Amino acid sequence: MIYASVPRRLGAMIIDLLLVCCISLPLWIWLMLSVRNTPPVPLEYLSLGLLCIWYVFSLLYFIGYWTWCGQTPGQMLVKVKVVRRDGRAIGFGLSIVRYLIGYTVDYLFLCLFIVPVIIPLLVTALQKQKRGIQDLIAGTLVIHVGEGGG
Repeated sequence: MIYASVPRRLGAMIIDLLLVCCISLPLWIWLMLSVRNTPPVPLEYLSLGLLCIWYVFSLLYFIGYWTWCGQTPGQMLVKVKVVRRDGRAIGFGLSIVRYLIGYTVDYLFLCLFIVPVIIPLLVTALQKQKRGIQDLIAGTLVIHVGEGGG
């Protein structure tokens, strides 16, 4: 097995987050426009609405793709796949664990602390198997599935 490199994993994540934003942002705009005739809604509530829409869509996107084929569209583009440690598909249960615990921790680092977002990347980069926090928790690996090394 060839373990996916941090740049490949990061590239896949950026692509996937952009795709999630392409859906969640229009939904938020629709929500914002639909409440414009009500009493004024504070910006904080609108921001919280965007965050909730984004998180729910992100959850469905990642768990759905990992369960269905072990790869999100971003992971397909950079030729990596999420598997169990023995190489089998991760299925619905591990997809939930991987997302809810691992990715939620990453999002909290990103939203609340900004600078320490590097910590999860370092955890991944410093290991032979390039396992992120979510992989350590769920017992999964991200492997390179294309030609050559990753």
